[in-house]
Amino acid sequence: METPKKPRILCLHGHGSNGATLKEHLSIWPDYVLEKMDLVFIDAPFSVDEDGELFEWFTFHKLTRGVVGGRRIDEVLEGAA
Repeated sequence: METPKKPRILCLHGHGSNGATLKEHLSIWPDYVLEKMDLVFIDAPFSVDEDGELFEWFTFHKLTRGVVGGRRIDEVLEGAA
């Protein structure tokens, strides 16, 4: 009998954070919960600090008429895939 696949869940961090920090925060969940899911952690495309360790998904002050940081929103989303 084949073992059922775990659901893959994309975990998106908040502004000024990163995938590793979110993974650390969720590590306090009980093992019996975590073992039932395949959690995927990624970093947003735009750095918000000089060290390049903290990220954001979009920037409000740069968001004008579908452009984010000089790129079209659809290009940004393609890069995150």
